[in-house]
Amino acid sequence: MASLTIPDRPGISRAREAFGNQNVAAVLPFVNGCASGMFAFAIIQPVDMIKVRMQLVGTYPPIRIKSTPFTLVKDLASRGKLLESHSGLSAGLLRQAVYATARLGIFDTFMKALQKRADERQTTVTFFQRAGAGLASGALAAFLANPADLELIRMQSDGMKPIAQRLNYKSVFDAFGSIVRFDGTISL
Repeated sequence: MASLTIPDRPGISRAREAFGNQNVAAVLPFVNGCASGMFAFAIIQPVDMIKVRMQLVGTYPPIRIKSTPFTLVKDLASRGKLLESHSGLSAGLLRQAVYATARLGIFDTFMKALQKRADERQTTVTFFQRAGAGLASGALAAFLANPADLELIRMQSDGMKPIAQRLNYKSVFDAFGSIVRFDGTISL
């Protein structure tokens, strides 16, 4: 098995020294990106859920309250549903795992190709090439993470529906199956 050749970048060099294995050092930026994205989402999840609910107030008949973060939290607390603020956490974590990892991996792939081409032409990678690689990698990663985004919104908004219309998703996989079953694969 051929080992990866990694240019000496400050973080990679330290990781290579710490772990003594170039392959482990190559994977660490992706693990760090994924873990930090998931950690950040776990912290911000209740705020994101309130944002989605604010956007949907008035969409479902039973909930007709003034749309502010404080009134929505007060409404959840008065109904004993404060734990609903974590609705969709599994979908949000999946989205971050897919998005953060794909974005970093795709960007790294683009940059290696650009650097190889620049080396062959004896030039450097320009700002606009780096920006293009960043935009393209972000767009492709968002496309890949879109199904998890859809599941997240569905899970967050399910608690606002009348009880008879709720799907009461048990997990991100349950939401995925329900969306495919009721709306078709293309809806993802």
